[in-house]
Amino acid sequence: MKKLIKLISFMLALMLVFAFAGCDLTPSNFLEVKAEDMIELPTSEWNNGSADWPWFPIVLKHIDKEVTFECSLDEGYFLLRDFSKPLLSEMSEKECDEFIVQNGVEIPEGFSGSFVKNVIQSVEKNPYWNLVVSWDVPYIFSNKIKAVVNDYYGARHSKNAIAKPGDTIYWEHYDGTPNNYIYKGFIAKAFVDIVLKKDDSIIGYAVVEINQNGGANTYGAKISALVIFPKIGGEYQNVTEKYVKAAIKKIKEKIMAESKTTAKTTLETYAQDKGKENYTAEDWAFIEKLVANGKTAVNSAADMDGVVTAVLKTKKAIDAVSASDMIIFLASDWSSGSIYIEGRTWTGFPIMFKYAKENTVFECSIDKGNFVLNGTQYVKTVVAQSGDIIEWWPYEVGSSTRIERVLIDVVIKTDNQTVRNTVVEIYSAYHSIRGVYVFNARLLG
Repeated sequence: MKKLIKLISFMLALMLVFAFAGCDLTPSNFLEVKAEDMIELPTSEWNNGSADWPWFPIVLKHIDKEVTFECSLDEGYFLLRDFSKPLLSEMSEKECDEFIVQNGVEIPEGFSGSFVKNVIQSVEKNPYWNLVVSWDVPYIFSNKIKAVVNDYYGARHSKNAIAKPGDTIYWEHYDGTPNNYIYKGFIAKAFVDIVLKKDDSIIGYAVVEINQNGGANTYGAKISALVIFPKIGGEYQNVTEKYVKAAIKKIKEKIMAESKTTAKTTLETYAQDKGKENYTAEDWAFIEKLVANGKTAVNSAADMDGVVTAVLKTKKAIDAVSASDMIIFLASDWSSGSIYIEGRTWTGFPIMFKYAKENTVFECSIDKGNFVLNGTQYVKTVVAQSGDIIEWWPYEVGSSTRIERVLIDVVIKTDNQTVRNTVVEIYSAYHSIRGVYVFNARLLG
């Protein structure tokens, strides 16, 4: 009997070993506990014009000072600076003058002392600071001081940052360096992935979700996940990077799926609010097709920028449906910079096609510039259907010379039979209020 009991116990032990072998991605394999108070978001709404926070702040906290936070992100950049060096702003005015002279900057007459120190203090607080003045001498001089100060602190951008408890990391939507930065446009959503480590052990992870809040430069954030892996039997669990990456990916995929569902509901509601009774049967069917196309674009979007762009384009298309034309121009006074003015909507000059009969196509061709497909493909010919939107880009691929006028030949066919031939002219004109050249369009026949 004892031998039988020993045999059964041995078999059970073997079953347990095989059951857990190689299962490092099974959530139940690790003990996870939701954590609090390790990540602080000091501001509920951030704007890059804010005096309090020039960049979006994320404060990292932990009672164990030996813990490290390995941070990475997908959109935007971390601003990194080395403040372990002595602060320049703590020097006297004379020492500030000597510092910039030693770094090759000549001080113009009348701008030594307090001017230099005030610029240094301003750049320490905000590396993008600029002196707003119409006089060239102080403007150029202050920019030279800014470059020296930023170089001293090693101001730079990175997709990755390693922080210690008590550190604040800063997110922003710029690229390049503070001395030569590039505005990245609108970022609808960004994720900051954070992995907590102690020595060689992974002891937790977090996901911070950053969202654009209405205005172009206004953002808010929330903690979408904050988990720790507690010790078991006095030892840290053997959590793998593969497991943590999979867990973080799953969280972000869920957030994106929810965002896409919300976006599609937004399109449905937007169309319904227009009122079916305010349109002909043909026009309402056309709106329903635009909504369906918009939903498809939302589902296909690779990121939140793509989702927002699809929604904005569809809304503008719906707004234009009251027009009786077969070819509808969705923008006026468009310029290549208006992608920012209009809120990331149009990469090129937008044209929408509308026709009630099924099996109708619009064959479009140009000899100058390019049609832009999906924001990445540049072509000379396009075959569009009713409800489609094409965008014309006023440049040849690889050229910086802007094309001032183009004629688009459009052949409208139903069941392979030509219904109509027409020509669209897109032309450039000076906009006296905006002070730039803009594009408009008209039908020539």
